[in-house]
Amino acid sequence: SCGCRDTAGAMRAPPGAAAVKRRPIFHGWYLVGAALVAGGFASGVGAWAAALFVVPMTQELGWSRAAFYGAMTVRSVVAGAIAPFVGPLQDTKRGPRLLMFVTALCLGVGMIGLKFTESIWWFYLLYGALGAATFMGGAKMLTTAVLPKWFVRQRSKALALASAGLSLDRKST
Repeated sequence: SCGCRDTAGAMRAPPGAAAVKRRPIFHGWYLVGAALVAGGFASGVGAWAAALFVVPMTQELGWSRAAFYGAMTVRSVVAGAIAPFVGPLQDTKRGPRLLMFVTALCLGVGMIGLKFTESIWWFYLLYGALGAATFMGGAKMLTTAVLPKWFVRQRSKALALASAGLSLDRKST
């Protein structure tokens, strides 16, 4: 350090020294981190954690296990039905942003509604139908549709890191 100070008293580089510029982190890597975390909770909490609630909910609400797992069937059927509409929307300019907003809204409404569920039909609607909407527009969409648009040179590394979160989903429960 040469002790060089500017008029405000801040340190500055000595004359003739090359200024070292720090490159800011590319914002796409923040999306990779978000996809990694979201993937870790996507189906782990949504599907695998349901097994934790089977016994308490079936005993408390008087449902059969077949009726409880019927919501999983509803979820799969609804996800398959809305996929042809969600897929093309992912490729539009504003589609992923809209999908993430709708996903967050459906997730919030679904979670609040599940607390007050006493009827199997409400459970089918909230966990099955709304759950399918959150599943289709969530973490996997971010990984497969959005990230490739952000990366050119390091696309494979970004997708590999983001996809690693999807394998963590069973460990998050």
